Amino acid sequence: IARAINSVFNQTYQDLHLIIVDDCSTDNSVKVIEDLLEHNTSKVKCTFVKNKENKGAGFSRGLGLKFLEGKYTTFLDSDDYLEPSFIEELVKYTKKDYDIISYNCTYLEGDKKSYCNNLTEDIDLSNNKFELAAYCKFLSGSLIKSKLWDKVKYSVRRYLEDTPTFFKLVYYSKRVICTTVKGYIYTQNSPDSLCKNADYLKTKIYMLTA
Repeated sequence: IARAINSVFNQTYQDLHLIIVDDCSTDNSVKVIEDLLEHNTSKVKCTFVKNKENKGAGFSRGLGLKFLEGKYTTFLDSDDYLEPSFIEELVKYTKKDYDIISYNCTYLEGDKKSYCNNLTEDIDLSNNKFELAAYCKFLSGSLIKSKLWDKVKYSVRRYLEDTPTFFKLVYYSKRVICTTVKGYIYTQNSPDSLCKNADYLKTKIYMLTA
């Protein structure tokens, strides 16, 4: 969690509002978070919210959305992190008023890196927006125009909650782009990661709905 939060604090683009939701963690995460926020020297605004009972990722993200202030939203899982220029590179595309700005996700297994796709140029998918699922497998990291959350509620189910949410967002969007931007690091080296254990389910779901 410290690595994830510090990767936000270290972004070259600092006009950010970091909303952290603790879902009744049973380790020392709360203390780590509070210490980081107390000693934050970046310009990133922070809001720390704590669930009263364990509700899962979908509910927690939905709760965090209630504190939105900015024009665009993105998500960062606690075991992932961002390279310093990631947000700045994606923000450049907001000038063209895209509803969803996706990216080339980096998988990290130990010290080995690979990518979701091998795009050499950006692809505007506005006329075939559901093809975005063939290029981007994750809701986390993408810039989502915040006004879309007026029409879409985050799924509260505990597993693969981002999948139905992702497709609803795409449905209500008008302009969508998949970019060559790299810098969201999706770590797969945690043996007890829920995402890692559910990878086979994600693959089947995206194959069925792409």
